Amino acid sequence: MDFRHADLTMLCEPAGSYDCILFTYDVYSFISDRQARIDLLQKMSRWLAPGGRVFLSARRVRGGYDRALLTLQWMAGADRKASSWGASHTRWIAMNGTLHRSFINVFTERQLQREAKAGGFDIGEWKGGHAILIARPARL
Repeated sequence: MDFRHADLTMLCEPAGSYDCILFTYDVYSFISDRQARIDLLQKMSRWLAPGGRVFLSARRVRGGYDRALLTLQWMAGADRKASSWGASHTRWIAMNGTLHRSFINVFTERQLQREAKAGGFDIGEWKGGHAILIARPARL
């Protein structure tokens, strides 16, 4: 098994070199730009061997409360045109005990399905915040 610690948006791998790619929890949600996420999925679909899969974890809208909160955050944004609905933030504690804030995107299932399709994948059933992406066969 080959594990890589790298910026996925900058990584280049040979075509067909992986049977499976694992997005650890929330990695997809931390990529702020929609087109960057789609470009990455397109690269990953080329990296996969035939029958390969991507295990995707992403933050998802879970109900009315999430929708209301994300809508309020979007409406309160200084520049709504620059920020997409679902753009939010999360907080985390560093090793030295200090509190930090960083960007995170929360997706509807429909958004994720559209991005997966644009990236060359069909998306399986969601279980919690996880789904399997299945690369669509390349058209000749």
